[in-house]
Amino acid sequence: MKGLFYLALIIGFIMFYQQNPLYAIIIIGIFFGIFIYFKARKYRNTNNSNSKFSFLFGKPIGSPNNNANFLFYLLLTQMFDNSETGIEDYDNNYRKKVQNIEDKKQEMLKLLTEK
Repeated sequence: MKGLFYLALIIGFIMFYQQNPLYAIIIIGIFFGIFIYFKARKYRNTNNSNSKFSFLFGKPIGSPNNNANFLFYLLLTQMFDNSETGIEDYDNNYRKKVQNIEDKKQEMLKLLTEK
Protein backbone atom coordinates (compact mmCIF):
# COMPACT_ATOMS: atom_id res chain seq x y z
CA MET A 1 0.00 0.00 0.00
CA LYS A 2 2.85 2.33 0.88
CA GLY A 3 4.61 1.49 -2.38
CA LEU A 4 1.51 2.30 -4.41
CA PHE A 5 1.22 5.64 -2.62
CA TYR A 6 4.83 6.50 -3.46
CA LEU A 7 4.32 5.38 -7.06
CA ALA A 8 1.22 7.58 -7.39
CA LEU A 9 3.12 10.47 -5.82
CA ILE A 10 6.03 10.07 -8.26
CA ILE A 11 3.69 9.86 -11.26
CA GLY A 12 1.85 12.95 -10.02
CA PHE A 13 5.10 14.89 -9.70
CA ILE A 14 6.18 13.81 -13.18
CA MET A 15 2.89 15.05 -14.61
CA PHE A 16 3.18 18.30 -12.65
CA TYR A 17 6.79 18.70 -13.81
CA GLN A 18 5.70 18.49 -17.45
CA GLN A 19 3.31 21.41 -16.95
CA ASN A 20 5.37 23.58 -14.57
CA PRO A 21 9.00 22.47 -14.16
CA LEU A 22 10.08 25.40 -11.98
CA TYR A 23 7.30 24.95 -9.43
CA ALA A 24 7.84 21.18 -9.34
CA ILE A 25 11.55 21.65 -8.59
CA ILE A 26 10.74 24.20 -5.89
CA ILE A 27 8.20 21.87 -4.24
CA ILE A 28 10.60 18.91 -4.36
CA GLY A 29 13.34 21.10 -2.86
CA ILE A 30 11.03 22.20 -0.03
CA PHE A 31 10.04 18.59 0.73
CA PHE A 32 13.69 17.52 0.68
CA GLY A 33 14.65 20.37 3.01
CA ILE A 34 11.88 19.45 5.47
CA PHE A 35 12.96 15.80 5.31
CA ILE A 36 16.59 16.71 6.06
CA TYR A 37 15.54 19.03 8.89
CA PHE A 38 13.44 16.40 10.67
CA LYS A 39 15.97 13.63 10.10
CA ALA A 40 18.77 15.81 11.54
CA ARG A 41 16.63 16.76 14.52
CA LYS A 42 15.77 13.14 15.25
CA TYR A 43 19.39 12.05 14.81
CA ARG A 44 20.74 14.75 17.12
CA ASN A 45 18.25 13.82 19.84
CA THR A 46 19.16 10.12 19.77
CA ASN A 47 22.94 10.19 19.21
CA ASN A 48 24.22 13.46 20.71
CA SER A 49 26.33 14.11 17.62
CA ASN A 50 28.33 17.31 17.18
CA SER A 51 28.22 17.45 13.38
CA LYS A 52 25.22 18.95 11.62
CA PHE A 53 25.18 16.52 8.71
CA SER A 54 26.65 13.38 10.27
CA PHE A 55 23.25 11.69 9.96
CA LEU A 56 23.85 11.45 6.21
CA PHE A 57 26.84 9.16 6.72
CA GLY A 58 25.19 6.34 8.66
CA LYS A 59 26.64 5.51 12.05
CA PRO A 60 27.78 8.26 14.39
CA ILE A 61 31.45 9.22 14.31
CA GLY A 62 33.52 7.09 16.65
CA SER A 63 31.41 3.94 16.47
CA PRO A 64 33.50 0.83 15.86
CA ASN A 65 33.07 -0.93 12.55
CA ASN A 66 35.03 -4.16 12.68
CA ASN A 67 34.09 -5.29 9.17
CA ALA A 68 35.45 -2.11 7.62
CA ASN A 69 38.66 -2.41 9.66
CA PHE A 70 39.11 -6.02 8.57
CA LEU A 71 38.52 -5.18 4.91
CA PHE A 72 40.95 -2.27 5.16
CA TYR A 73 43.54 -4.61 6.69
CA LEU A 74 43.06 -7.10 3.83
CA LEU A 75 43.40 -4.28 1.30
CA LEU A 76 46.66 -3.12 2.87
CA THR A 77 48.11 -6.64 2.96
CA GLN A 78 47.27 -7.09 -0.74
CA MET A 79 48.86 -3.76 -1.63
CA PHE A 80 52.10 -4.33 0.25
CA ASP A 81 52.51 -8.03 -0.49
CA ASN A 82 55.91 -8.55 -2.12
CA SER A 83 55.05 -11.68 -4.07
CA GLU A 84 55.34 -10.90 -7.75
CA THR A 85 54.44 -14.42 -8.92
CA GLY A 86 51.32 -13.36 -10.80
CA ILE A 87 53.19 -10.77 -12.85
CA GLU A 88 56.10 -13.11 -13.53
CA ASP A 89 53.77 -15.91 -14.63
CA TYR A 90 51.95 -13.56 -16.97
CA ASP A 91 55.23 -12.25 -18.37
CA ASN A 92 56.55 -15.79 -18.94
CA ASN A 93 53.35 -16.88 -20.68
CA TYR A 94 53.44 -13.79 -22.89
CA ARG A 95 57.06 -14.41 -23.86
CA LYS A 96 56.28 -18.06 -24.68
CA LYS A 97 53.39 -17.04 -26.93
CA VAL A 98 55.49 -14.41 -28.71
CA GLN A 99 58.32 -16.90 -29.19
CA ASN A 100 55.87 -19.53 -30.51
CA ILE A 101 54.46 -17.03 -33.02
CA GLU A 102 57.95 -15.99 -34.08
CA ASP A 103 59.02 -19.62 -34.57
CA LYS A 104 55.99 -20.34 -36.75
CA LYS A 105 56.63 -17.18 -38.75
CA GLN A 106 60.24 -18.19 -39.40
CA GLU A 107 59.18 -21.71 -40.36
CA MET A 108 56.61 -20.36 -42.84
CA LEU A 109 59.15 -17.98 -44.34
CA LYS A 110 61.61 -20.86 -44.73
CA LEU A 111 58.96 -22.99 -46.49
CA LEU A 112 58.06 -20.13 -48.83
CA THR A 113 61.66 -19.41 -49.77
CA GLU A 114 62.42 -23.07 -50.60
CA LYS A 115 60.10 -23.14 -53.61
